[in-house]
Amino acid sequence: MINPPVCEGYDVMMGYPPGTQRILFCVAVAIFGLLPFPLAADLASTSTHCDYLMDELNEARIKAGKDCHLKIHCLETSLKQLNNGQGLGFVMGGTVIDKRFLGMLAAKMIAVLGPLVTYMLSLAENSSDASAAS
Repeated sequence: MINPPVCEGYDVMMGYPPGTQRILFCVAVAIFGLLPFPLAADLASTSTHCDYLMDELNEARIKAGKDCHLKIHCLETSLKQLNNGQGLGFVMGGTVIDKRFLGMLAAKMIAVLGPLVTYMLSLAENSSDASAAS
């Protein structure tokens, strides 16, 4: 993607219009950069269901009243303290992976990859301009 002579060579070799190979490489970077997110969505849904369990426990406490408050509160506190205070859920790398976490991570990846790819492409343009001038 950042090597104009290689991209131009592929375009000529494959009979593509100029710039096609560079676009294909950019699309590949986007696909492979974001591919882990749909793969981790199933794991994140498991952790999100654990959040639903906590909501159900709270509703059970409201319905049962003072009779079960202490038992349910003890259970909720125990579950919230799991995984270093992150609560119940699927843990990867010491972090509970849920849909909210994946959404934030995807937004951060896009925010970093966008300018990074743009910068890399501008470097490639500058290097091809410099080589054409010499």
